[in-house]
Amino acid sequence: MDAIKKKMQAMKIEKDNALDRADAAEEKVRQITEKLERVEEELRDTQKKMMQTENDLDKAQEDLSNATSQLEDKDKKVQEVCSTVRSESFAIRPTQCHKSVFALHTLARSVSLAAPPQSQTVTKERVRGGEPMRRFDDLLPSYEARNQTISQASLEKVDCLSS
Repeated sequence: MDAIKKKMQAMKIEKDNALDRADAAEEKVRQITEKLERVEEELRDTQKKMMQTENDLDKAQEDLSNATSQLEDKDKKVQEVCSTVRSESFAIRPTQCHKSVFALHTLARSVSLAAPPQSQTVTKERVRGGEPMRRFDDLLPSYEARNQTISQASLEKVDCLSS
C-alpha cells in the first residue's frame, strides 16, 4: 500500500508538472498569437502606406509627364517665335524700311523737281507755325542711322533670347 501511495503521489506530481507545462505552453501560444496579430496589423498598415505611396508616385509621374510635355510645347513655341523673330522681324523689317525710305526719297525728289524753286523748303509755319522744317534729304542719313541702330539692338535682343 505504501508503494501504491508513493506511486499515486508520483503520478500526482507528474500531473501537476504536466498541467504547469501545459499552462506555460498555452501562455506562450497566447503571447505568440498576440505578437502575430500585432505583426499582421503592422503589415497591413505598411501595405496601405505602400499602396498610398505607389498611388502618389503614379500621380507624381503623371504630373511630371504632363509638365514635361507642356514644357516641350512651350519650348517649341519659344523656338518658333525666336526663329520667326530672327527671320521675319530682322530680315524683312530692314528691307521694308529701306524700301519705304527709297520710296519716300523718290517721292521727295519728284516733289522737289515738280515744285518751283522757291517752294522747295517746306516750313513749319505752314504746318504748325515755327522754324523751317529740314529737307527730307537732310533727314535721310539720320533716319538710316537710327534704323541701323534699332536693327542692331533688336539682333542683340534676339541673341539674348536664344542664349
